[in-house]
Amino acid sequence: MWIARNTTRGRLRFPGLALTIAPGAEVDLDCALGRSRAEQSNQILVAFEEGYLETVRKDPAPPAAVRGGTGAAGGGLDDARLAARLEAFKDSLRGELQQLRAALAGDVRTILGGLRVARDRLDEQRRRVLADQSLSEAEIRARLAFLEEQEMELVRNFDALGRAHAPEAGGEVAAKADLLSRLG
Repeated sequence: MWIARNTTRGRLRFPGLALTIAPGAEVDLDCALGRSRAEQSNQILVAFEEGYLETVRKDPAPPAAVRGGTGAAGGGLDDARLAARLEAFKDSLRGELQQLRAALAGDVRTILGGLRVARDRLDEQRRRVLADQSLSEAEIRARLAFLEEQEMELVRNFDALGRAHAPEAGGEVAAKADLLSRLG
């Protein structure tokens, strides 16, 4: 395993090697290119010399390591070592995903709490509008329609949270027209 990190603020592109490394990202050059190809590449050598790449970890080269090969016939990693590396990768990924799930669960709970608070405030405003003796019937209907519109928008935004959104043609206009028709 030969892990190298891009130390620049930009993408490093190695067109002859079909390799691109994002800013600050790490790549296993053994997996991406193979040890011998990486060590013989002038592009890679120059990137290290200029400080664009830095070695994070470099294990001793496996004997006759060839990209994509397995077992004695492939000349690459033996099956046991490949399986161990795959399991280590899976365990690492599972840990990262579990941390992400925990963070997302907390975020969702916070958003749900905010939604409840917003709905409670809308309900409180409805009660105030209905209790206000200084408002005419038309003003009450208009204010209640506005509060209903705000609640529908809040629910619509919450439902669309985390999804790619393409606005419906005329959908929002039609919903507002329905609200206005109920005023008259």
